[in-house]
Amino acid sequence: MMKTIRNEFRMKNLVAYMLAFLTTFLIAGIFYSTNAYADLQSIFYPNSTKKAYGDALNGSGYPNLAYSYWRSETAQGNSNTPTTLRFFNVTTSNGASNPTGAQFGLYKIVDLREKRFLDWYTRTINGTQISVNMDYTANMGSLYTEMTVYADPSGLDGAQMNVRYDRFAYTTN
Repeated sequence: MMKTIRNEFRMKNLVAYMLAFLTTFLIAGIFYSTNAYADLQSIFYPNSTKKAYGDALNGSGYPNLAYSYWRSETAQGNSNTPTTLRFFNVTTSNGASNPTGAQFGLYKIVDLREKRFLDWYTRTINGTQISVNMDYTANMGSLYTEMTVYADPSGLDGAQMNVRYDRFAYTTN
């Protein structure tokens, strides 16, 4: 028994154990250092009136980077306590990031059945207005919309671990 224990503490075995420990530590560090955030920014209670629902959004991801923009979505429910919600337009404006470089990714309308994707890749967050018209109807179940932001000074080409998902939720009273 003592001979087996003594053999385990030989230099070649200690080096192997140390390398295994360091490899495990580095792999764990990679998985736990990613920063993908999903932030619920606002909750809206739509009715049968067609109107824009919007809010100012801001955040950070990459160290020393902050972004902000305004997002509004034009939608109308099928009644005052809607079971479906029809989307007509999404607009972003008054955007800024410091340092510059943060970019929009996908915009999604998400419900229990399916996802609706609008392609917003390589759109830098800046002061200009970006508007997309649509005609999409979604069930009011677990309905939310999501804007993906690549919060990195290099935008989409930067570190993919600094992705933020800014969400609006839609529900009935």
